[in-house]
Amino acid sequence: MMIGHQDALSYGIIWKKGEDRSDLKDLTGSHPAVFGWDIGAIELGSPANLDSVPFNEMRKNIIQVYLDGGINTISWHAYNPVTGKSSWVEDKKNSNGIVAKILPGGSHHEEFKKQLDKVADFMKSLKAPDGSLAPVIFRPWHENSGNWFWWGAIHCSVEEYKALYRFTVDYLRNTHHLHNLLFAYSPDVGLKDDAGYLERYPGDDLVDFIGLDDYHSLNTGQPKQLISNLEVIAQIANDHNKIAAFTETGCNRIEQKDYFTHVLLPCLDHSELT
Repeated sequence: MMIGHQDALSYGIIWKKGEDRSDLKDLTGSHPAVFGWDIGAIELGSPANLDSVPFNEMRKNIIQVYLDGGINTISWHAYNPVTGKSSWVEDKKNSNGIVAKILPGGSHHEEFKKQLDKVADFMKSLKAPDGSLAPVIFRPWHENSGNWFWWGAIHCSVEEYKALYRFTVDYLRNTHHLHNLLFAYSPDVGLKDDAGYLERYPGDDLVDFIGLDDYHSLNTGQPKQLISNLEVIAQIANDHNKIAAFTETGCNRIEQKDYFTHVLLPCLDHSELT
């Protein structure tokens, strides 16, 4: 089991821009094993991501994590290539059909390719002093089972979502020749069984990690639901010869001192599956 933390080296609860500092290291003496980053706004040419983390700083930290033997994972809250607005849906009517417009043959396909070009340029820049590229677990189009992002379930068909994921992987791998990327698939809660989870699954040839985002279960006092969700993805990962990952969880204010050891950890350690 490897524990991760988002933006761990960039800021903390009471500090910003520390050197070799993270909240986890402050508490335990060690950094996390997995470091999460988000490249939302890179497609706009912005110098910083949507959480105000400068991309130059992020690049430096990703390379350092790689050199130290840690794991980097990157999500992408992509700005809407049709409207120019954020990932989050404000107008559900006008968010329908966005994915169709950016697929090959769509009215905004070229704009979408320009976004992917900027993503690729960043991934290519993650170069260590010896010239090797830092390996990254890339997690595009996450939480697609929800409706809050423009690529969410009510905004595109099953086949359109799969085509979006497939085009993204193919373009990065075969057009930009990026081979330092592993890909994670991570819908949100709502899955009841394997079939529900796999409905929009893009395929074993594209995906390396079977993931899940779940803030809801523990924040509403339902650890049994979280355990059930984790067992579903763990079984799917086992069946498909993939790695299972709990890709996002947490709460805005953790006021229970033993939250990680007495609330989260028992769910992760519940059975051989989880």
